[in-house]
Amino acid sequence: MDGLKFIHQLIIILGFSLPVIYIFKQGNVPSISGFLIAGILIGPFGLKLIDDTAGIHFLAELGGAFLLFSGGIGMQFSRSVKNVSEVLPSDLVLQPADQLILFGSHSAIDSALKILGGEP
Repeated sequence: MDGLKFIHQLIIILGFSLPVIYIFKQGNVPSISGFLIAGILIGPFGLKLIDDTAGIHFLAELGGAFLLFSGGIGMQFSRSVKNVSEVLPSDLVLQPADQLILFGSHSAIDSALKILGGEP
């Protein structure tokens, strides 16, 4: 994606996002919903103002990084340390369970492919 096309797409995104976010804020709806609605409107399945899929993926990753960054900025470290006793036990139980589920689903798919004659 060249620089001029990126700037053009960014202007389109901001031009549609800012009014939608303003309207959503007036109705006490989270701004992330405004970004999603604006993305649907201007994307390849809406008005098709932005149809470069590689650019869309890049901007989506940039938006995800921005969302994680803004969430981290709003987090209070002292509050997180205070809640460790609530989070840690559930994490110690759920993480191995997640890994078992992922391993089991991978094994099931691999077995099904072998039975059906596909490549594992």
